[in-house]
Formats: sequence, C-alpha cells, structure tokens
Amino acid sequence: MVGGVGIGQGERVSRLERLAGRRPVVLCFVAVVMVFMVMGATAALAASLLGDPLAALGPQIAGQVAGALVVVLLLWRLKSLAPAGVTALASRRWWLITTLIVVYTGACALWSFFGTLGVDLSVDRGMTLVLVNAGLAGVVEELLFRGLVLYLLVTAWGGTRRGVVASVLASAVLFGASHLLNLVSGGTVVTILQVTEASLSAVLYGALVLSSGSVWPAVALHSMVNVVVNAAAENMVGFEVGAGDYLTFTLLQLPVVLYGLYLLARLSVSRDAGHPFSTHTPP
Repeated sequence: MVGGVGIGQGERVSRLERLAGRRPVVLCFVAVVMVFMVMGATAALAASLLGDPLAALGPQIAGQVAGALVVVLLLWRLKSLAPAGVTALASRRWWLITTLIVVYTGACALWSFFGTLGVDLSVDRGMTLVLVNAGLAGVVEELLFRGLVLYLLVTAWGGTRRGVVASVLASAVLFGASHLLNLVSGGTVVTILQVTEASLSAVLYGALVLSSGSVWPAVALHSMVNVVVNAAAENMVGFEVGAGDYLTFTLLQLPVVLYGLYLLARLSVSRDAGHPFSTHTPP
C-alpha cells in the first residue's frame, strides 16, 4: 500500500485534498459521519418508496450500497483509489493467509455464538437478502475504515513505523466506536463488548491492508465471517447473542490480533520522492 494524496507538483489541488493534507483527522471524522448519514437517508428514502419499515432488508441494502459509493467517490476525488488499495487485488500468498484466517475466525464465531461447529449453514432463497446485507456491511465498513480512514491517517502519520501503528490503532478505535450505535437496539454490556471486539479485529484488518497493499483481503475476511454467522443464525430458531458470547469471541480472536501486531512489526516503512510513505510486509 502506497500513500500520498497522489498530487504532483503543478497539479490543481482541490479543497478536499487540502483538507486531507492539513486536517486528516477532521476529514476522517467528517467522512465517517457523512457516510453514515448518507446510508441512513438512503435507507429512509428506500423505505418510503418501497412502503417498508426502515429496518427492512431492502432499505438497509440500499443504504449499504450508497455508503460504499460515497467512499469510492471520496477516494476518487482524492486521486487515491490505487494508493488506498481499492484497485489492487493482493497476491495469492495474501489470499491464502486470508483464507486461513477466515476459517479460524469463522470457527471461533460459530463456537462462541452457537456453542458448536456443527451448525446448519444451508442457504435457501429466503435468506438471500439477509446474507447480501451481511456481506455488504463488511464491504462498506472496510472501504470506509480501512480504505479511506486508514489511508488518510497513514498519509499524515506514516513516515515512521510508530506513525503507521498509530494510524492502525486510531482507525481501529474509530471503527469500534461506530458500534456504539448498537446501544439503540442492544444492551449496554453487549454493546461495550461489541465495541471491544470490533476494535481488536480492526487491528488485524488494518495490518492486512497495509501488508498486502489491498483492501480486499480485509473485505473478504469481514464479509465472510458476517455471512457465516448470519447463515447459522437464520437456521436456528430463537437465536440471541449474549454478553458471554461476545466475551468468548473476543478472547478467541486474540491469536489473530497478535498476528496483526506481528505484521505491523514487520512493516517496511520508507519515504521516497513521490510518496510520503510506502509499506510492505512479506508474508
């Protein structure tokens, strides 16, 4: 993953690019708020047009798609789709590593939330929208927090390994904090555990993006785990998640979080004439 706002000498600099260079943290906050507002407004509009409740799957999917498009548009305006890892697919080695992490994390989720690995993961037509919505959540959240937010922070702070690590941790905390919205529908203890687990998982997601040079391994990991858990939940009558379930999942996630920290420790950070920083990690 290579940073920088992609601006050469003599090129016109937009207001957005100036803000990214001078106030990257402010832009991160504004971008997150704006994307969530667009998602909410789009979902509300779709619900009105379809005659569905706001929480229905159709409006929620419409909101997810709108959010992803806004993030891509912002990165395009920053001339940063490639530097942020959106146009790169990562090497086969990184996809193999991601697959192994998906298997481990998926197994941890099933054991934590269902108490067994032998759950029913069959999919029928009625589950399609549920799983599409679950998968899209991973797409939009990774594009936003590991594509746009992490890119902006590493561009500003990434001249040293300490700056890169700070960028990953800051984006992880911001991602975890976004789960505080679950207080609207969930209990306080469960929500706090969700925030904690999301923040820890985001360390791994950020390390994968910086190490592989692509946002898509993190997208695949996040989306696949979402899909597996939702498929199992749809096939289990009366399924509910408790605080103990999230605590178990958080603890079982610690090995892959440590792997993420290991990847960050191995990052090669350098400066060159064309970009404020570059990072690369061999698997």
